[in-house]
This record gives sequence, structure tokens and C-alpha cells, in this order.
Amino acid sequence: MMREGRSFVSSVTSKGSYSVREPPAKDEYHIVEIEKEISACEPTCKSMCTDLEHSPLTSKYVAEINRIWDLLTKSHNNNKKLVEIIKDQILTLANSNVKLTVASEASKGEQRNIDKLTQEVQRALRMVDTAHTREQVAQETIENLRQQINRLHSELEAKSRHTDQEGDFSAMAKTKEAQAKERERMVNEITSLRERLGAALSYQEELERKNSSADLRISELQQELENQMNEMSKESRFKERFEDEVHRARKELGSKENQIAILNDQALELQVRLLQSQNTIKEMKAVNDKQVQMIENLNQRLMKSQDEYQREVGVVDEMKQIVTVLNNQIKMNEEEIAKLMSEVAKTATVQESFKKKLNKMEGKRTVMEEQKAKLVMELQTLQRSLKEEVLRGKEDRRMLENTARERDIINKSLIKANTSVSEKERVAKLTEQAKLYLEHEIDNNNAEINRQIQHITSLEKEKDRHVADAVILTKKLEAAIEDTKLQQVSLNDYRKKLTETEAKLGMKVSECENIRYELNTCSKNLNEAQEDITEYNHKARVMTLQIEQLKEDIAGKEVQLMREQLALRKAHAEKEAMRVETMKVEHELKEVK
Repeated sequence: MMREGRSFVSSVTSKGSYSVREPPAKDEYHIVEIEKEISACEPTCKSMCTDLEHSPLTSKYVAEINRIWDLLTKSHNNNKKLVEIIKDQILTLANSNVKLTVASEASKGEQRNIDKLTQEVQRALRMVDTAHTREQVAQETIENLRQQINRLHSELEAKSRHTDQEGDFSAMAKTKEAQAKERERMVNEITSLRERLGAALSYQEELERKNSSADLRISELQQELENQMNEMSKESRFKERFEDEVHRARKELGSKENQIAILNDQALELQVRLLQSQNTIKEMKAVNDKQVQMIENLNQRLMKSQDEYQREVGVVDEMKQIVTVLNNQIKMNEEEIAKLMSEVAKTATVQESFKKKLNKMEGKRTVMEEQKAKLVMELQTLQRSLKEEVLRGKEDRRMLENTARERDIINKSLIKANTSVSEKERVAKLTEQAKLYLEHEIDNNNAEINRQIQHITSLEKEKDRHVADAVILTKKLEAAIEDTKLQQVSLNDYRKKLTETEAKLGMKVSECENIRYELNTCSKNLNEAQEDITEYNHKARVMTLQIEQLKEDIAGKEVQLMREQLALRKAHAEKEAMRVETMKVEHELKEVK
């Protein structure tokens, strides 16, 4: 736009006319396009802000986006104001250039008039010099006439003395009469010449006075001309300095307009970045929604797996209780056998009858011991597996506690698990009480050996059944452990995905902060450009005031020049009159000669 404004100003100044054309409005077209784009982007920005306010992760960026949008609108409004101000400045510069050209042409015309006046003054000085030389010639002729008159007087006296000496009375009388007549005539001529000499002298004095006044007037006019020349040189220097300042201001305006164009480009880039960031934020929002759904599904699966784990832990605890009950029963059976052996030792009479029974019982005992050893081994293996499961359960609990710190739902599940553990402890206490009660019953039922043997057989059957149940439970535990491992792997994958999404969000946040920093720098640059434009407006106002003062000074000087021209015309007329009078005097002197 600055180039168009310069071409516009150059066209106006080259033509020298006062008509002002409007420059082409390309920037107005660009501004209208930008307004359309901003008006089109405004509803999308508002809808995006409303969408972002619903999610807690992106609600903190709504204020930043609104502030960026306000900065964009402010920068666009400032650009429009700057374009209007620059147009006004270009028009004022064009008008001032036109006025400067008119003033320069007027000063050139005044310079021509001053040159003409100086030539006329020099011509008048030359005429005064010629008049002075003519006056000197007239004075010399007057002195010559005086000398001739004195010589004629001396000749007359000599002739009168000569006539007296000759003694010719009649001739002398005639000559005396003739001489008297000549003398009277000469006296009359002398008186007339003296009168004319007095008039010529008085006229000469008047001419000298007029010449002196004319010289003074010429010296004054020369001083005034010198002063006017000095003022004109000052005005020309001021005009050159003013033109340099105007040229510098134009260059600065061009640079500022280039900066404004750069800022407009930056604003457009920021708008593009905003649109890109909006699209990325929408994509991130969709991804976050998907991840939230996946996390909810994983939490549900965790809750299910925790419930299954708690159920299986309860089953394992029940199996432990059953094994402890079986151990207690085996111990009771061993004690009963020991009692029976003591009774057999005491009752020797019954020994023989009971030998077979003892052998049978010993065989059963060996079988029972073998079974006991097997059961002990199985119990040890079960205890080891239970310890491993407990350790794994502890590790799972630790993992669950770590996850519980991140999720409030897992904390609630842990609280439920703790309550279930307390309930299990209460159940263990109840089982201990039941154990004591069973021991009391075993002490009461020591006499019933046959029934106990049958009970042992039934216990063996139950043992086999419980062993089968324990195998099934171990398989279930292994399957549950595998499921928990798979769930942990999936949890780790989802955690990795969450970390990646958080990193992406951090990148987007950093990009938004960079955009905000760039917008802040753009707003600072716009403020600096506005301050520079205000300074240039102030300079332009000062220049307009100086131009008006120059116009007033030029008008005053034109009035002074008119007055001086009138005075010079009067002096020229007086010189013409003096020249006519000198011509008359010279003519009269010639006639006198």
C-alpha cells in the first residue's frame, strides 16, 4: 500500500493539481476477506470452547483460547485502524506535497520578481551615475561660462581704457553707446545667467538631495533584498530539511507498513495454527474419550478379577480349615491308638484276643501312617502352594494398592478386601472355638473305637474327595493367576498408552504456550507500531503547522514584496522625472552655450 500511496503522491505532485484521487483499495479487500474468515471461525471457536469445557482435561485451555481469540480480534481491529490512519496520512502528504510544489513555484516566481527588481535597481543606479556625470559636465560648463563672462568684463574695461587714451570723442561716444548697449545686454545676460545658475544650483542641490535619498532608499532596498534573500535561503534550507523529513517519514511508514504486513501474515499463520490445534484438540478429545472408556472397562475387569481372587482365596482358606480339621482328627486317632495300646498292655488277659485286632490295627496304623505321611506331604505341598499364592496375593495386593492410589474405585475394593480379611479372621477364631469343641467331643468319644474306625474310613474317602477338590482348586488358581498376569500385561499396555497420550498432551500444551508467546510478541510489536504511528502522526501535525506558518510567512513576504515593488516603481518614476529634468537642464545649458 505504501508503494501505491507513493505513486499516487508522485502523480499528484507531477501534475501540480489540487485534485486528490483515491488509491486502489487492495488492502481493504484483504481486510474484508480476513473479516469474513474471522466471522466464519468465530462459531467454530465457540463450539470448540463449549466442547472443551465439558471435559476436565481440556477445560483449562478454554481461557487461553478465548484470550488468543480476543487478541486476534484486537489485532485485526488495530490493523484496520492503522490502514485508515495510513490512508489519511498519505492523503495529507499528497496535499502537503501539492501545497509545497505551489509554494515552491510561487517562491520561484518571487525570486524572478526579485531578480527583475535588482536589475531595475542596478539600471537606476547606472542612470543616477550618468546623471551625476552630466551634472559634473554642467558644472564645468557653468564655470567656463563664468570665466568667459569675467574675460568679457576685462575686455570691456580694456577697450574703455583704450578708447579714453585715443581721444577720439565722436567715435568714442559711438563706441561708448554701443559698448553701453552691449554692456547692458551683457549685464542682462549675466543677470539672467546668474538667475539661471542659481536656479540650476538650487535644482542641482535638489537633485543631490534626491540622489542622496535615492541612494539611501537603494541601500535600504538592497538591505531588504539581502534580508529577503537570506530569508529565502533559510526557507529553502527549511524546505529541503522538511522534504528530507518527509522522505524519511515515508521510508519509516514503508517499513512500518512492511512490519504490519508481516504481522498480518503472522496473524494468519496463528489462525492456521489455531485451526490445527483445534483439530488436534478434537482428535485428542476423541482419543481421551476412548481411553477413558477403555480405563473404565479395565477397572470393571479388575473389579471382576479381584472378586474372583477373593472368592478363590476364600476357597483356599476353607481348604486350609478342612486340612487342619483332618490333622486334628489324625492326632486324635493316634492318641486313641496310644490309649488302646496302653489298655492292651494293662489287660494281658485280653491281649491274646486283641492280638489279631492289634495286628490289624497296626496294619491299619501303618497304612494310616503312610496315608498320614502322604497327607503331610500333600499338606506341605499345599502349604507351599498356598504360601506362594499368598505371596502372589500379597504382590497382587501391592499392585492393587498402587493402582488404588491412582483410582478411588480400587481403594474402595481394597477396603472391602480388608473387611473380608477381618471376616476371615473372625471365621478362623470361630474355627478354633469349633476345634476346642471337637477336642472335647473326641475326649468324650474315646470309648467308641469301632465307630472311630468307621469314621476314619469315611475320612479317608473325604480326604480323597478333598484332594480332588484341591487339585481342581489349584487348576482354578493357576487359571486365575494367568488371567491376572494377562490383565497386568494389558494394564501395563494401557499405562504405556496413557503415558504416551499424556506426553502428546504435554506437547500440545507446549505448542499452545508457544502460540501464546508468539501472540504476546505480536501484540507487543503491534503496540510498538501503534506508538510509532502516533509519533509519525504527531510529526505530520507539526509539519502541517510548519507548512501553514511557511504559507503565512510567504503571504507576508508577498505583501512586503508588493510594497517594495510599489516603492521601486515610485523611485523609478522619480528617477524618470529627474532624468527628464536633467535632460531639460542639459538642453538649456546647451542653449546657453
